[in-house]
Amino acid sequence: MREDTLKVIKEEIERKRSRLSILEEMDKNYEGYSGTVRNLLKLSENIPSFKENIIGVVGELLEVENTYSTAIEVALGSSIQNIVIKSSEGVAEIIERLKQKDLGRATFLPLDLIRGRGLSQQESNILTEKGVIGVASKLIKYNDNLEEIFNFLLGRVIIVDTIENAVRLSKKYNQAYKIVTLEGEVINPGGAITGGSLKPKLQSIFKRKEEITKLKKEIDSLKNQQEILVEEIGQKINDKIHEEEQIELFNKEISDISYNITSNEQRRISLEKEIGNLLNQLENYTLEIDELKENVRNYQQEIDRFLKELESLEKEKERLDALINGFKEKTIKERKI
Repeated sequence: MREDTLKVIKEEIERKRSRLSILEEMDKNYEGYSGTVRNLLKLSENIPSFKENIIGVVGELLEVENTYSTAIEVALGSSIQNIVIKSSEGVAEIIERLKQKDLGRATFLPLDLIRGRGLSQQESNILTEKGVIGVASKLIKYNDNLEEIFNFLLGRVIIVDTIENAVRLSKKYNQAYKIVTLEGEVINPGGAITGGSLKPKLQSIFKRKEEITKLKKEIDSLKNQQEILVEEIGQKINDKIHEEEQIELFNKEISDISYNITSNEQRRISLEKEIGNLLNQLENYTLEIDELKENVRNYQQEIDRFLKELESLEKEKERLDALINGFKEKTIKERKI
């Protein structure tokens, strides 16, 4: 059912929003950074000159794919908490304030002083070696104005796939580079190797940024699904309303037809009754007609009989008239004699 799916999506959106809110609040409060960094950034909110000069913490100024996040965070090490500032001119005031309030120590990276250094053309040969993924500074995203900063921090760090390849390359290139594996093992220039399990706190900064980005995308995707479902459900409701209206219209038509059928049935019964009465009358009239025809025949026969008698009487009258005339002539003759 779309309604059930919509309910699940709404609950999932709320769950992810709740998680996103927590993470964004942690990000806002610089959770995972040192107390000095958190306190300084909060302090800068109330000091316009500090706020104007501070660009941000290294860890929040870059984006990295999940595949490389462990390697990049290990490669940065404590420098992930370095504070990037626009100018070195205001750094003395910031440091003095840290001293006054006993907030600890911080490392600052002024854009006007920092100059990064990448691999020379000859040194770039290492990038063609088996297992090499790339230079760390090329595996992240950042604003163009921070290029010197990230070249300074990561421009000579080589990211490789496995510790075996890292050891091999360190030997081959005389321990000249800092080499970091995808799982976070590090071979420093000179040959020192660091490895083992990573504390969750070390990964929290990038993981939080990744999760925030992921949650925002997932929420947008769920909202799109929600909008589509709401539209489909709305269309379904409209269709249902239309169907109900059609059903109501059909029911009215059926009611009208039923009424007409009933009326016609009653009319049919009435007509059949009238026809029955007319047939009875016709039958009676037929009997009367037959009787009248019989009477007519009888009357005709009587008329014929009367005509015959009349004819006979006329003949008798003619005979008698002849006799009378004969007697009259005889009487006249006798009188003359």
